[in-house]
Amino acid sequence: MNETQKLSRWGVFTAAPHRMFFFSAGATALLSMGGWLPHLTGGMLGHGAWPLPPSVGHFLLMAAGPFAMAAHGFLFTALPRWQNAKPIQPRVYVPLWGLQSAGWLVFWGGITGWMPVDSNLAAWVGALMCGSAMGLGAMVLGGKVIWGNSPGRLHGTLVSGALMGGMAAMLLAARGMFEWTTPSGPGNLFGWASAVGLYGFLLPLFFSVTHRMVPFFTGSALGGYDLRRTEWLPWGLVGLSVWRGIMAGVGAAQWYWLADLPLAVMLGRELILWRFWRARGVPLLMVLYLGLGWIVAGLMLSGMDSLYTWVEGGGGVTLDLAARHLLTVGGFSTLWLGMVTRVSRGHGGVGLYGGRFETALFYGFQLVPLMRVIPEGLAALGQDGQGWLAMAGVGWFAAFGAWFGKYGPMFWRPRADGQPG
Repeated sequence: MNETQKLSRWGVFTAAPHRMFFFSAGATALLSMGGWLPHLTGGMLGHGAWPLPPSVGHFLLMAAGPFAMAAHGFLFTALPRWQNAKPIQPRVYVPLWGLQSAGWLVFWGGITGWMPVDSNLAAWVGALMCGSAMGLGAMVLGGKVIWGNSPGRLHGTLVSGALMGGMAAMLLAARGMFEWTTPSGPGNLFGWASAVGLYGFLLPLFFSVTHRMVPFFTGSALGGYDLRRTEWLPWGLVGLSVWRGIMAGVGAAQWYWLADLPLAVMLGRELILWRFWRARGVPLLMVLYLGLGWIVAGLMLSGMDSLYTWVEGGGGVTLDLAARHLLTVGGFSTLWLGMVTRVSRGHGGVGLYGGRFETALFYGFQLVPLMRVIPEGLAALGQDGQGWLAMAGVGWFAAFGAWFGKYGPMFWRPRADGQPG
């Protein structure tokens, strides 16, 4: 029996950063969507008014919960290896996990009204705690980038910057909640929080991580694969994404296409360069390309809709919400399932090739983003799509619930192969 097998449950759980953060990522995913389901069917979770607009609260709960948690778990595991640096120690990641988890629970409790204190105060404190955790995580990762022995610092720099974007989004939301209680109101602070969270945090994060890892994963899974990657591309993708976020913040809907369409073309070209079609026989790899494909589709839809608005001189982007859900539900959620599953299996000692469960989960989940965007198309035609909203929410919750049911217990058990970690 090795040292890992002798550890207590808590010792096993804290033996590696991915265990703690992925477990919390799965739990917060279910709490976030479980609380949002009543809203999709015409109700609302909790009691009383939310301390910020419900759509903004929903987005920030997802950004600061399942996505930020998964980012910390993945990057605290992988980035030191990228930089040829020493692993991040438990004395660093355990307290940070505690801050992020406690902050999210306080934020969730404040938003939904389930905290036994003033909801506005709880949500405000929780947002500050989540933002602080992301900022500290960025500093830890940034230190590995600076002091590591690897000459390549591109991806490490960008993901550290993305976490700083997540911190900024939560601080903007906290400021907005504070201003909401004043006569002047929050202004556009919540709009900026959403824009920074999507285009300054999540999109740059996924651009940077997938550019670093997907070609590598492809080469590892496929024989005779010549790894090709446009080295300057992450700077272009992240730069355009930040610009897109600024335009969203100021409400320049008629100009979104200037960033969206180039982003879609650049990422689509890279997927062709990576020869995505060769992954079709490997579900654990193909799911990553499916997620990236949804991102291309979301950017293209947003860009074309914005271009139409500019040409016609319309007053708004009619399919902006559909495009946003292609990014978040289609792209980010699919990539979450693929990346977190891969790391969980690889570092759980159970092998990188999943079975029928993973195949059904990955491919079945692709129906969810389709169901989620149908209501927006129906709304544009003047028809009701509430039933499709409910089905999409239930489908998302069921998929992540099934994933958590299988993989959640794994984080509390020693590795199947007896290795440490």
